[in-house]
Amino acid sequence: YELPNSFDSLLAKLIVWGYDRTQAIAKLKRALMELHIEGVETTASFHQALLHHPKFLQGDFSTQFIEQETEFFATMQTKVPNDMTDTYVQAASLALSNMIGKR
Repeated sequence: YELPNSFDSLLAKLIVWGYDRTQAIAKLKRALMELHIEGVETTASFHQALLHHPKFLQGDFSTQFIEQETEFFATMQTKVPNDMTDTYVQAASLALSNMIGKR
């Protein structure tokens, strides 16, 4: 089955919770390792790479993070289609502003 372009690309959402950032990241790493989706490409490998980036782990990132660190993601052999970069930047920006708003 091929998904039409008119559909939202969000098929599933993986959410974890932790007592602190470190615990939440550890839980997310494990959840992504256990995640198994067949039939469509996912961004799981991108998120696995993100969770190994030193700046991300330290909480040292901005809305330009993904654009600035494309070389890192390329070395992690992550599939990040060029036409999806804007989507990832927007998602990262939204996530960052949600995290800042909850502090």
